Amino acid sequence: MSAKTVKSGILVEDVAAHELGHVLNLYDARSEGSSELSVESKATFERIRDCLTKQRKKEPDPFYIGEDFADLIAAKVSISKSNPFCSYFPSQIFTEGSNTFLNSPNLAPSLQNFDPDDDHSSIFFRLLHHQWIKKGEHSQACQKLIKLDGSSVVFRDCFEQ
Repeated sequence: MSAKTVKSGILVEDVAAHELGHVLNLYDARSEGSSELSVESKATFERIRDCLTKQRKKEPDPFYIGEDFADLIAAKVSISKSNPFCSYFPSQIFTEGSNTFLNSPNLAPSLQNFDPDDDHSSIFFRLLHHQWIKKGEHSQACQKLIKLDGSSVVFRDCFEQ
């Protein structure tokens, strides 16, 4: 965890929970071919990864699965009531939604990560994913931004499916 992480407002607990998700993901990967995990547990991991991949309907992409899995675990175990990704955006985005960006659409948050070397989903995707896992819905403002983005994403709580 960096000083930038703490300064940006992301809670230490949220970062620790995210890293726990990586540990669980690696534990499953290392148990491949062994009897460390039950057949049922292995099937659960596979179901979750498949669900996470299918959130991106147009282009299901396993590139982001490790980080999306860690984000899923973090959202499930975090006791924080706030969304750790909100601190990356100006507060008016959540009250005014797409109206904030109609005159400057290039400033709108994107569901795509344009860095080909970064295996994290975009911050906006992560914010919406976290929100969906915690509340099972998005605000009207966020729904407008999703529509404005034009991406074909269907958010799911893959832990519950």
